[in-house]
Amino acid sequence: MPYLNKKRLAANLVLAAAATAFFAEGALADSISPNISDAGKVYSTEKADSAYFGTGTASKLSEASALRFQADQLTSDGEIDKAIKVLAKAVQFDPEDPSGHIMLARAMTQKIRSNRSKEIDWEMYGQCMDEWNLIAKHDADHTEQLEARNAITALKKLAKDRVLKAKGKQPKRSRLAALNPLNRFK
Repeated sequence: MPYLNKKRLAANLVLAAAATAFFAEGALADSISPNISDAGKVYSTEKADSAYFGTGTASKLSEASALRFQADQLTSDGEIDKAIKVLAKAVQFDPEDPSGHIMLARAMTQKIRSNRSKEIDWEMYGQCMDEWNLIAKHDADHTEQLEARNAITALKKLAKDRVLKAKGKQPKRSRLAALNPLNRFK
C-alpha cells in the first residue's frame, strides 16, 4: 500500500509540474514578445522630463506610465491628435509595454475612421497597421490579438472603400447588409 501512495504522489508531482509549466506562460506575458523587433523605430523625438521624473531607465518607465494616463484622459476628452503625440512619446520610453502600443493603435484607428474625407493619411495608416501587426504577433493577451486582427481587417476594408470612392466607384455592400431590414429605409 505505501508503494501505491508513492506512485500516486509521483504522478501528482509530474502533473503539477506540467500544469505549472503550462500556466506559467501567462504570468510572464506582460511585454511584447522578445522575438518581435521594432528595428530601432523612433516613435517620438521629444526629450524626457528629467526635471520631474529624474534620469535613468526607471524614470523613463515612470514617465511612460504617466503619459499613458494622460493620453487616456485626452482620448476621453476627444483630443485624439494630442493623445497620439503623448502615446508616441510613451511608447518611445517604454517600447516593451503592450498597453502603450494598444492605446496608440486605438487612437490612430479612431483618427483614421473619424476623417470623413475621401483621402486617407497613408503615413498614419501605415503606422497604425504596423502597431496593430505588432500587437497581433505579441503573446501578451489573446483578446488583444483578436482585437488587432479585427482592426487590421476593418482598416483594410476602410482603405479599399475610400480608394474606390476616390475613383468615383461605389464600394460593394455585403450580402448581410442587404438582408438587414433597417437598410431598406436609407
